[in-house]
Amino acid sequence: MAGMVGYAAVSVAATARRVSKGAGTVVTLADVLPAIPTWWVPESVLGFVFAAALGLVGAVALQTGLAYERVLRH
Repeated sequence: MAGMVGYAAVSVAATARRVSKGAGTVVTLADVLPAIPTWWVPESVLGFVFAAALGLVGAVALQTGLAYERVLRH
C-alpha cells in the first residue's frame, strides 16, 4: 500500500514538473517526501536477506506465542 502511495506521489510530482518546466526531469521519492527516513529500506542482497530473516523470526515468534496461549488457557 505504501508503495502505491509513493508511486502515485512521484508520478504526480513528475507530471506537475513536466507541465511547469516542459522538461523531462527525474523526480525521486526523496524529492517528494524529504522528511521520510529511508535508512530502513534494504538496498543490497544482504539487506533483503536480513529483512526476510527478521520477518521469518517474527512469524515464528507469533506462532510460538499463539501455541503457548492455547496451552496455558486449558
